[in-house]
Amino acid sequence: YMKIKVKILIFIAILSCIFSGCGITNQPQVGDNSGEDQPLLPSRPNGNYQVEITVTDEALYEDYNSESLPEVIKRTSESVVQIQTDITSVGFYASGVVIAVSDDGRYSYIATCHQAIVGASVVDVNVVTEDGVKTYSASPMGTDPQTNLCVMRVEEKLTPAIFYSDSQQSLKAGEAIIAVSNPLTLAQTVASNGIIGSNRFSVLAEEGKSNEYMLTDAFVNANSAGGGIFTAKGGYLAGIIDSYTGIKNNWAGYIIPADVVQNVCTEIIKNGYVTGRYKLGIGVSDNLTAWGVTESIVVTSLSEDGSIFSSGAGLRVGDVITRISYAPTGDVYLNTAADFYEYLYEICDFKVGEKITFFIERNGTEDQITITIKQYNYFER
Repeated sequence: YMKIKVKILIFIAILSCIFSGCGITNQPQVGDNSGEDQPLLPSRPNGNYQVEITVTDEALYEDYNSESLPEVIKRTSESVVQIQTDITSVGFYASGVVIAVSDDGRYSYIATCHQAIVGASVVDVNVVTEDGVKTYSASPMGTDPQTNLCVMRVEEKLTPAIFYSDSQQSLKAGEAIIAVSNPLTLAQTVASNGIIGSNRFSVLAEEGKSNEYMLTDAFVNANSAGGGIFTAKGGYLAGIIDSYTGIKNNWAGYIIPADVVQNVCTEIIKNGYVTGRYKLGIGVSDNLTAWGVTESIVVTSLSEDGSIFSSGAGLRVGDVITRISYAPTGDVYLNTAADFYEYLYEICDFKVGEKITFFIERNGTEDQITITIKQYNYFER
């Protein structure tokens, strides 16, 4: 009886290992503090792409400016699509704006928010037509987490939005705009009106960087992220609705300005990333003595896609940093975590390809590690 019981227990244990992986996971040993656990789709289409983004021609101003508001909404709605992903068990919806069409008319390029598709392995684009809703599989062209912009490509000729030329010089606080998005599971475009509350509003982003937004009081909801903000007169694209919408300072909309969208998305289509972007990816804290006195700085977290982790050859969690050497500033001793962040994020103006040397103590041994600031590409995380 005991032998049979033991055999049964062994059999159960084997089954448990098969179905649970014996508790062994494939998680990285170093935590990624970016908050993004999954890469955006497996890869982008092969090749280098250059697409002309349409900016309004002076000759068209009169025609567009004479349209009524319903006509403007109808026309701009043709450029707004729904983004559907498999992020949750019931799916996730956001909006997107068609920003360009390839010269041969084969492909259309759609801008949406990076955060709207993080973790997705499948992205579909739902387009509302007079005959109903058509769905296209989307291929990722690239993404820029700093500005929260992503570009997807579908194999179909869609209607691109028309960018407002000189938009940031022309659009002023108080000017009328409309928000057009596709946030509903029924794939319907919806519109609301409002004004520009601020032309340029600076918001601190990660690692000491900052982004500039427009503010609007036009009503939008969370699934409107990636939708378009258009001028009420003429229906020109003034910006993309950011996914921060509705959570800051009671403003309904944080808008990524049209000139930022144009510049960033042009680079994404061409390269898959924005040239010159980098991510350090390090967290530190004060290393305190038994008396509570700060004596040095200790590394508490690293992002595997950050330059300082350097594919495992850079710093490690637990390293004590004694000083830093960076050519433009020379050798610098930093006493507190606050000094460290101020130095890296405010004083240093790093460029891709530059080197930083960290003087550290690791397991009681002094060492120095030189890392290179690398180009950040989300697809190579």
